[in-house]
Amino acid sequence: MHIFKWKKYIFPTLLLFLFLPNFAFAETVSLVPAEQEIEITEEFTLDLNIDQVQDLVGVSFDLIFDANSIEYSNLAIGSFMSQACPMAMPMVSEITPGHLIVGMVRFGPICQSVSGSGTLAEISFVAKNPVIETEISFSNQGLTSSDMSCIQADWQTAKVTIVAPEPEPEPEPEPEPEPVDEIAPVISDINAQADTSFALIAFSTDELAFTSIDYGIDATYGQSTIATTTPCLSHSFLIESLIPETIYHFKITANDECDNTTVSSDNIFTTLALPEPEPEPEPEPEIEPVVVSLIPAI
Repeated sequence: MHIFKWKKYIFPTLLLFLFLPNFAFAETVSLVPAEQEIEITEEFTLDLNIDQVQDLVGVSFDLIFDANSIEYSNLAIGSFMSQACPMAMPMVSEITPGHLIVGMVRFGPICQSVSGSGTLAEISFVAKNPVIETEISFSNQGLTSSDMSCIQADWQTAKVTIVAPEPEPEPEPEPEPEPVDEIAPVISDINAQADTSFALIAFSTDELAFTSIDYGIDATYGQSTIATTTPCLSHSFLIESLIPETIYHFKITANDECDNTTVSSDNIFTTLALPEPEPEPEPEPEIEPVVVSLIPAI
């Protein structure tokens, strides 16, 4: 008899445990996104959403979070809870850091209950300190229908990872300014070779330079060559149309590519004299004709 009584109760109990998972609540309240990564000092917002609710007029819950990791910032009533009800408003009380008591009620003559899915509230926080993972969860939660009965629901928590911001890359060092050339070219190896009406002047500079020559019969010069258009190290100028057997003065001007200029001291060359003309040959003496008279023989 006793064994039969136990069998009578064991079978329904087994059926209850077998099918209990299928009795999950149709209504779901969740924080969205359920997981996210936030940087320190960054503000972030979680939507408190509800799915498949019927005849809802009120919501209340305690929100629990780690106050060392995140800080409560603001709670705004969501579009689902406030639809067609301008008097709907949230009531929030932070009783201790990390513990909020929240209530939202639709009341007023034009506010009816709502059904369906949507956002109950938007809750904002500020990340304070790095943490691998912190949970935002509920306690003492409840949903109220228009007849003041309790609506059962599955309340789902959210997890937040807080990371330190990545260090900003160090700015690349500015390139060192190229040294400014402030040294003028040095002119050397001046060599002048003259003929009767022209002279060839050659010289060198210790860096690439544009050059020209001023010349004349005294130190005031008065004439110039055309400056070179290509900088070089070895230079030569041909000066023509000179006066023979004359002393000429000249100076050299050199400019480098940074417009540093140097001018040589006064230099001279002397053109050659014209060669003396060859003497004209002396005329040959005239030969007087010789008259020969023939005397006949006796």
